[in-house]
Amino acid sequence: MTTITDPKKRATIKDVARVSGTSSATVSMALRKDPRISEETRSRVETAAVEVGYVYNRSAANLRNQSSDIIGLVIGDIANPFFAQLSAGVNEVLTEAGKMLFLASYNEDPERQASLLSRLSEQSVDGILLCPAFGTDPAMVNTLQQWQIPCVQLLRTLPDSPFDYVSTDYRSGIDQICEHLMALGHRHIAFVGGDRLHSATLERHQGFIDALQRHEQDASLIFHIEPSRRSGRNFVETLRREHPEVSAAVCFNDVTAFGMMAGLRRLGLVPGKDFAVTGFDNVEEAEDRIPALTTIDSHAFEMGRRAAHMLLARMESPDQPRQQYILPAELIIRGSCGNSGALPIPELPGDRL
Repeated sequence: MTTITDPKKRATIKDVARVSGTSSATVSMALRKDPRISEETRSRVETAAVEVGYVYNRSAANLRNQSSDIIGLVIGDIANPFFAQLSAGVNEVLTEAGKMLFLASYNEDPERQASLLSRLSEQSVDGILLCPAFGTDPAMVNTLQQWQIPCVQLLRTLPDSPFDYVSTDYRSGIDQICEHLMALGHRHIAFVGGDRLHSATLERHQGFIDALQRHEQDASLIFHIEPSRRSGRNFVETLRREHPEVSAAVCFNDVTAFGMMAGLRRLGLVPGKDFAVTGFDNVEEAEDRIPALTTIDSHAFEMGRRAAHMLLARMESPDQPRQQYILPAELIIRGSCGNSGALPIPELPGDRL
């Protein structure tokens, strides 16, 4: 085994070239996995690098190549399991392409989002995958263009945005859920969740309104609560008190539905039997719930893959026409949608004097 015996002397590319029997240029290309280098040569160079104790300085190489090999994924709620599935899809494609994923969450704060985007620009990321915050300053579009960083929007789109866009068909998904609930006999259906009126919320609302009005049903029961477990759980009591006629809830997403199911149980009601609950996203937890959650599969993993491929294509061809891909929404029927009919209001804490 060949090593550098002087501990004060760091191994160099020349040392690797000497041991591997190649040139310094070949060593550099092999270590950055240039496809022009054969697998046999790359293996020989990597073995030699280990032997001499050479550590490849990727930052310096990237500086020379004007590339960081880093892609930023900027999302609103890192705690939502939907984004874990989406991130996994993104990461799979980027890993295959030799890129590294940098994940950042702005917690639905547009100022925090602006700060994160600025930091990513300072780090010279190769591209950005962005789920825009509600309330994003329209000037951010111009700023991103001035930075000349390729950008793909996920789930939500900014008005008049020139950036590529990948999402799911929210309107069709909510329409499918409403049609299913009405086929079960539900006539008083509420939409629950979505306190920020970004494009993804508006599309969901429109799907709900279109479906119910098509059947001449009341489409006014739209409740703008935060789409979270806690908000869903706490809202159940309010809904039962103020709208006892409602027998089914179409939730903004799965985590809101999980909260509502917990809230129903807290009131002594059984989801899927006493009251119908549906979600949107089909996160892994949905199938394991008791009862399992009826929901819409938004294909989060595939969405992440599509977005990553779209960004890589944009990086390769910056001047190509704007691209958009909308994944089909798929209704997944499980046990939580239950029976129909108005239900008696249970006695709630505080009812008795």
